[in-house]
Amino acid sequence: MKLRYYQNDAINAVVEHIETKTTNPCVVVPTGGGKTPIIANLCKLFVESGYRVLVCAHRKELLEQTAEKLRVWAPNVDCVALLRPTASPGLYYQMVGRGLRLCPGKENCLILDFGGNMRRFGPIDALKAPKPTRRGQVDKEPKATTCP
Repeated sequence: MKLRYYQNDAINAVVEHIETKTTNPCVVVPTGGGKTPIIANLCKLFVESGYRVLVCAHRKELLEQTAEKLRVWAPNVDCVALLRPTASPGLYYQMVGRGLRLCPGKENCLILDFGGNMRRFGPIDALKAPKPTRRGQVDKEPKATTCP
């Protein structure tokens, strides 16, 4: 995807700011201005330079858009933060699977599960869908694995 001139300018300004200052940069882009490609390109640039990147947003849709761009531009993602619970074992597997893709130089992936999904479904290599009870409720106590 080819970036617009002002998107390149924003990326260059962030890089210059980080290289020359000790404060945090802030980029303001209007609606429809292409924030997602800017964020994804910055992530790719910094990850390729050996830095770790965390993307935070106030809207789930923004995170989903950025994640979609990163899947294309940055398959070397080595940390996935699950910020919400899901009732779907398939969605859980898909979210964790984003970090489990193979990439040269990638040795592992840290999964941060803030939604209790691993407790609900078990570890990703032993995925089990919870069994419904008589009232259609789900038993939420499958085994979980704690990392050493």
